[in-house]
Amino acid sequence: MFIINNEQLKQFYQECQKDKYIAIDTEFFWTTTYEPELCLIQLANDSQIYLIDPLRYNINLNYLKKLLIDKKIKKIFHSSSQDLRIFYNLFKIIPVNIFDTQIGVLPLGYENSVSLKRICYNFLNINLDKHLDQIDWRKRPLSRLQIAYAENDVKHLKKLYDEIKSKLREEKRMSWVNTHHKKLLDKNNYVNKEKNAWKKLKFIPKTRKELFLLKKFSFLREKIAKKENISPKEIISNSRIIKLSKSKDCKKYEFVENVSNKQLKIELKKVNFQNIKHDEKVIHDNQELINQKVKNLQKIIKNKAEKLNIHPSLIASKSEIRQIVLQKNVNHFVGWKRKLLSQTIKKIVFR
Repeated sequence: MFIINNEQLKQFYQECQKDKYIAIDTEFFWTTTYEPELCLIQLANDSQIYLIDPLRYNINLNYLKKLLIDKKIKKIFHSSSQDLRIFYNLFKIIPVNIFDTQIGVLPLGYENSVSLKRICYNFLNINLDKHLDQIDWRKRPLSRLQIAYAENDVKHLKKLYDEIKSKLREEKRMSWVNTHHKKLLDKNNYVNKEKNAWKKLKFIPKTRKELFLLKKFSFLREKIAKKENISPKEIISNSRIIKLSKSKDCKKYEFVENVSNKQLKIELKKVNFQNIKHDEKVIHDNQELINQKVKNLQKIIKNKAEKLNIHPSLIASKSEIRQIVLQKNVNHFVGWKRKLLSQTIKKIVFR
């Protein structure tokens, strides 16, 4: 059923006050744009599956916003990170009281990014048809197959949530997913993208000069991509940024002539690279030792995870492991994680 006016959305909002949950998903286009373009919202409660088509119907989504921030209503997602980004861009809020079924199965032996199709089959013996994965959701009208596909993304989430929750309680691992949910709901994931863009590049600056260049190139790339609504990699590639950040000389003409994007050239001409020409103060002086510590920590976490029959990322992701080694900070580990690993990590990181 399509929600085509504000009154219908209000009615759904009122129904959810009774049900105390909604299953929710979105379809979007994110191939060449800076941010995902919302194309469809799927919602489900105890009585009905609802679709909101923002490209076809002009609906005030304020009642949806109210649902997302209602602490008494559980929001059930699968692989929610992009959905949360969309809702933050739309409402400038982070939903509360969520449960992501993809995260929920991590303590039950599943790998990171497990598909909805797989866990629906394993928990509910339902075989979802997912052959429409690669389609352009901007095109209208939507076909019957597209509508059925979209509905299936929320149709079984409540039953799936109930089964996963029951299994987590049986294994006494319900609290194990809390940290991952908190990370998902951290506002820093959705704000200051330009300033934090450098952190996503797989490069550890050795000197303050390299760090300055990495941050500057990443910031400018993000700023231009946002303004032009294109993918940042269309401005300049990650590998090119890393190569320029490792440049021996900081001559403006060298940086400007080594990029093809016109707007980036204009921005680079404004930068005074001479200020950091001789700033060779070492940040990380022993790259081999850092890499070895990261490998050792990864190995220990992998072994611990195998014994617990969980995916290693439930304990710590690769980026978190590197951050722990670089910053010598084990504050990431709380509760069961701290009990499991903190002493071992301190021996590796601080020795």
